[in-house]
Amino acid sequence: MNKHGGYQGNKEQVIDFSVNISPFGPPQSVKQGIMESIETIEKYPSIDGGDYRYLLQEAFSLDKLDPRQLIIGNGAMELIYLFARSLKPERVLLIQPTFNEYQRAFELVGTKVEYFILEENSGFTIPEDRLIKKIQNLKPEVLLLCSPNNPTGVRYDKKLLKGIARELSDWGGILFVDESFGEFVLDKDPYGTTGINNIFILRSLTKFYGIPGLRLGYGIGHSSLIEKLLEHKEPWTVNTFALKALEKIAAEKEYPRQLADWLREEKTYLEKHFQALENPGLKIYPSYVNFYLGKIQGIPAKLVQEKLLEAGIYLRTCEDFQGLDHEHFRFAVRTGKDNEKLIQGFRKILKELSDHK
Repeated sequence: MNKHGGYQGNKEQVIDFSVNISPFGPPQSVKQGIMESIETIEKYPSIDGGDYRYLLQEAFSLDKLDPRQLIIGNGAMELIYLFARSLKPERVLLIQPTFNEYQRAFELVGTKVEYFILEENSGFTIPEDRLIKKIQNLKPEVLLLCSPNNPTGVRYDKKLLKGIARELSDWGGILFVDESFGEFVLDKDPYGTTGINNIFILRSLTKFYGIPGLRLGYGIGHSSLIEKLLEHKEPWTVNTFALKALEKIAAEKEYPRQLADWLREEKTYLEKHFQALENPGLKIYPSYVNFYLGKIQGIPAKLVQEKLLEAGIYLRTCEDFQGLDHEHFRFAVRTGKDNEKLIQGFRKILKELSDHK
């Protein structure tokens, strides 16, 4: 299995910055809905969730889409593996560094996975001309990228995505865009990529709504692609409680506003205080979402992780991401007091390093 965030040690009272989910847990309406639906576990849930797709249309402004363009999954993860298993492409191009489950999903079905590795010096942005040339030479059946990207926090321009899709369409290729962190983006782009025939969009409700133990996600694609996915999808993968959660999420109005207000405030706080640390070796990359990629030049991330753990703080090291190295780490945005402790922890580490010079 691949490495993921989440503290697994024995130390008590650890503030876990390694997981990129809402620190507030699910909305109260979701908790209450699950409790109220306890008796329904005596019945089978919807076999493929198809009759709940109208809730996605209501909740996420997808009313212009045909329900046949939507698929509900047991978290975004199920849909990644389902997509790979259903299409079994010969060649896939991954934009790296990115989430490591994409590669595993495609390699399990015998796909040859190629990389297009972004440069740290350019802030992990995509050089369009160079990527298009790579696409033309390789002619992948699928190009997969995450936007906003995990772990870099970079969001790719919709115009760029449409250009990539247009290039792939010459031989029937598909652009797979994982937007699992899209709900955390504060300045939403109103001109999306939904409705383009050869783009498949993946979204997660797990992270924004704080339900990683429940699992809930969905995909958007051309009806013929969705039909193919459904042909390979196991029955009853989305359980009764997850479907009830979707029902409550569709009606939830206050929680998204509150979460956006919290995120805006805490990102401003973190960015201001990291800038104030004024250490030339510390680099925290700009991020559109609820986590940041960082490094301290010349210092292994494992050492940073160990030092912070002494203060009861845990972050994720990123040496397992293609295109990153042993110095990179990632941390999520949490509540005010937690974020203050994180800043204090980094300040102490940087002071110790300065004292030893």
